Amino acid sequence: MDVIRRGRPVEHVRHALLGLRKMPADDNGVVERGLPKALLRGLLDYGETLVKAGDKKGKPWLEEVDFLAAVYPMSPEKWGRCFRDVLQARDVSKDVHNWLDSRFRVTVNKQDKTPAKGFIEPPHGKNDLEPLLLRMQKDFAGTRSALIALFDKHRRYAQDSGDSYYLVRSFCSAGEKLLKHDPQWARELAHEAVRWEPSNHHSWSLLARALEAEGDWRRAEAVYWNARRRFPHDVQRHNQLGHALLLHGQEELGETVFRQATQLFPNDPFAWSELGHSLRVTGRYESAVAVYKEAQQMGFNRNPIIANALTDTLLDLNDVVRAETALQWAEQIMPDDDRNQRMLSQIQRRFSQAKNGTPMPSKKLLPPKETISGNLRDLADITGTDLSHAVPLGKARLLRWQGADGLAKARTELNALHDGSAKLIEEGLIVSAEQGWQAAFEYFDNCWENYAGDGALRVHRLRAQHRAGETVDWSRERTQYPDLLPVIYTEENNRPPNYQFHLPESELSEEQKQQLWFSGLVDNESLRDWVEEDFLTARQVA
Repeated sequence: MDVIRRGRPVEHVRHALLGLRKMPADDNGVVERGLPKALLRGLLDYGETLVKAGDKKGKPWLEEVDFLAAVYPMSPEKWGRCFRDVLQARDVSKDVHNWLDSRFRVTVNKQDKTPAKGFIEPPHGKNDLEPLLLRMQKDFAGTRSALIALFDKHRRYAQDSGDSYYLVRSFCSAGEKLLKHDPQWARELAHEAVRWEPSNHHSWSLLARALEAEGDWRRAEAVYWNARRRFPHDVQRHNQLGHALLLHGQEELGETVFRQATQLFPNDPFAWSELGHSLRVTGRYESAVAVYKEAQQMGFNRNPIIANALTDTLLDLNDVVRAETALQWAEQIMPDDDRNQRMLSQIQRRFSQAKNGTPMPSKKLLPPKETISGNLRDLADITGTDLSHAVPLGKARLLRWQGADGLAKARTELNALHDGSAKLIEEGLIVSAEQGWQAAFEYFDNCWENYAGDGALRVHRLRAQHRAGETVDWSRERTQYPDLLPVIYTEENNRPPNYQFHLPESELSEEQKQQLWFSGLVDNESLRDWVEEDFLTARQVA
């Protein structure tokens, strides 16, 4: 379904629809008789994706419907009834309705309406869930059975309607609360949510944190890295990875993640705050002060997080004079809400103690438990493969970002991997850093045919050839890999495409968000290579 919801390339959508035609009717492997409802739900999802992308005519969608009408020869009336049954469980846009009506009569006239006896009511979401989550804080055992019943209701609705919106949001909301009470249950809910919506970064985040809360750092680390590689446009994936590395004794890598985040997301105050925090908790207080001051110069002069962190760090240094100035500024700009005022009160108490000659010691990191080591293959149903490659690939990319000092370490990480297109890409990029683009092109040219169907590898090869000053023919890649067009267009025209999606941000797909992130950063010459490479990796991982 995730392939279908991306909507392109068309060849991938057709393969996904074929998969829905062959899918068993239930978990016991019972063969579907007649027209599978899952296929109809997939067609509707594909139509909605085209509408969101601005397609008003739906030509590729109608071609798929016509093809399937030949595969399942039925009267237009019967096709219409089948679609109406599915439409009872979900809404679709006006455009998709019009496309359907152009082939089969699915819009019901008033005189044709009958009582909606089989109508599937969607779960009420927050109205049902929030009271249970509030009760759970006081009576976890007594609330458990009610939560199980509600989750089963969400599963039935998602299975019958094909609409996973309510299930994923409810499972993630509940999982956040369950992290302290029952991290195993939180992990199971997150795993199921990712299975339903692999492109939802909230589900991946919850899965990583649940595994970490269980003490399963091996799998948690793999999921953190995989999420960073799959969602490079989301600053939270960077910050969560960096914070986890910091907690688990990988301070240098954690700091590098945060430094990269401040460049890729210069307008995000949390990236600056996390970088300063990584320096502070490892005893480099003056360096942390410099980061917070740089953040203020970047436009975060009135940000309470930065103001609090700066004051706290100066108190770590026992620099009462500078701390007093920073505290006075924090008091002026602090929002008047409970959370911020509570944090300010803590810093004021700490300042008073320092001024009286009894400073409080600085906070130290408390390493979390690492008690179990789960099997990465247990995550294969949501990734298509085990995640053992995610950590070395992620580290190699990050170490390469450190420059010459990190290249040897990056090669060491890659040496632990079996051959594959992702490993070859990283090795080729190391060659480009060591020997230049001509050498990188020769490296890619010698190995790309081993994985000729991998679009990201093909684009990396042509990109290296273009950077080496040679003429490049992009026509085949432009046709076969439309999801990689942003990089191809940028290499051809030396400027990014100008994307304009006339939708609220909440309705944009992850692919559209990535495109906007890409076009907003790739103009920056110092970031262009990293943004292009992150973008290609995200499309390869997805």
